[in-house]
Amino acid sequence: MARTISSAISGKLVLATTDNPLTITSSGSVTATASGADAIDGGSGTPWSITNSGAIASSLGYGVYLSGTGSSVFNSGSISGQGAVHLVTGGSVTNYSSGTIKATGTTGYSAIAGVQISGSGAVNNYGTISAASTGYGVSLDNGGTVTNSGSITGGEDGVIIQGSTGQINNTGKITAAVDDGVSLWAGGSVVNGVGGIISAPTAGAGVYIPNVAASIQNDGNISGKSYGAYFSAGGSVTNGVNSASVQRRVEQGGRRPRSRVQRSGCGRPRNVGTCQWRRIH
Repeated sequence: MARTISSAISGKLVLATTDNPLTITSSGSVTATASGADAIDGGSGTPWSITNSGAIASSLGYGVYLSGTGSSVFNSGSISGQGAVHLVTGGSVTNYSSGTIKATGTTGYSAIAGVQISGSGAVNNYGTISAASTGYGVSLDNGGTVTNSGSITGGEDGVIIQGSTGQINNTGKITAAVDDGVSLWAGGSVVNGVGGIISAPTAGAGVYIPNVAASIQNDGNISGKSYGAYFSAGGSVTNGVNSASVQRRVEQGGRRPRSRVQRSGCGRPRNVGTCQWRRIH
């Protein structure tokens, strides 16, 4: 079975198994405005699939909230909510070049995020994903992969991956308004390709990796207010092409020091791009 929506639906849509897969055309929309109401809810036991070319919006809940393991969202339209997309037990989100996914909330949710996947997940972004205030652009709670050639903006972090190993592949722009550009709490790797930008202009590190050793391959630009890259348990940075740059500094150690001489750009790693020493006060 399947369902296609080509008109406006006002109020919360609770998916039935006969609605799967769900397609929302460019003329279709689902809008929820009641307190705590998600625009689209899918229960457990079904791997839901939603393809959206229209508009999904919740004023006071999630835009899309799917509990079925292995659910997937394909978006070329717009999705917004206090938390925009939440896949509770893993799955994938693909946001195409015309797609926008926006979290508008500030408090009251386990994690405000443009995309939150609480099991292992994969996010492929070619469009725009954002979160306001203290939110995350993308939050993977049990490891996974984020591939970005578009724009991901977070309030707290642009991308956070925790719980298990994470992989970030970036040729677009990832930035944070409050803290770290990207953070890997259980290790993994960051590949910042040619033209890729990872930044934390307000505070924190461009890339923040505590707890477990990890690696960075950089052929673009990584910068942070406090650190270009921060490791607390060891790791490596390889600066590739001549135009590659890790700005501010690379720190390896147990705590973020307030004033030390650190190796900027490269630390111990192989380097073809920018590497310099600075004293930070």
